[in-house]
Amino acid sequence: MPFTPFHFGIALPCIFWDWKKKRVDIISALIGTVIIDIRSAFLVLFTSKTEFGYHGILHNFLAAIILGILVGVFVHLTRNQWNILLKLGKWEQKTSLGSKIIVACIFTTSHILLDAAIYEFVSGGDMSMAPLQPFASGNPLYGWLGSVQPMALCVYGYIIGIGMYIGYLFWFNVSQKSISKDVDEILNSFEDEAN
Repeated sequence: MPFTPFHFGIALPCIFWDWKKKRVDIISALIGTVIIDIRSAFLVLFTSKTEFGYHGILHNFLAAIILGILVGVFVHLTRNQWNILLKLGKWEQKTSLGSKIIVACIFTTSHILLDAAIYEFVSGGDMSMAPLQPFASGNPLYGWLGSVQPMALCVYGYIIGIGMYIGYLFWFNVSQKSISKDVDEILNSFEDEAN
């Protein structure tokens, strides 16, 4: 993707689809979608050398799975800090370590699938992709979605995901008001009976 946070668009609808049970760990999903580009971001921001290519070693499925496991463990170990942030967004959730790892691995590999569709393998090229390394060279996934579809999927995902989250916030606020109204009525009935 030309802009790494585009990958959030794939995660957002998946996260907010399960808005009642919140089984898809939001932090694992969001970090998982972009962690693959950490090396590329470092090269772009801090160096002018691209002899190993921007995509390089992290843009393959083996690295994606290893990073997914590491992300899941990291998020699980730091869950108390993330929960403070999630409270602000009214999206508190409790997920297991296994769930976090699975979610992170799904979204790290989704990153590879999307990038592999756009970038072909060019030996020595700056943006070259080899998603099956070290087992095979080249990029057999190049063009599997066309050149525009991966970006379109991400943009549509953003729109759908943000719409779902706004719907969730509306439902959350309405249900909280309804619950507090019901509690007030129950407390008032106890007071009336006591008098």
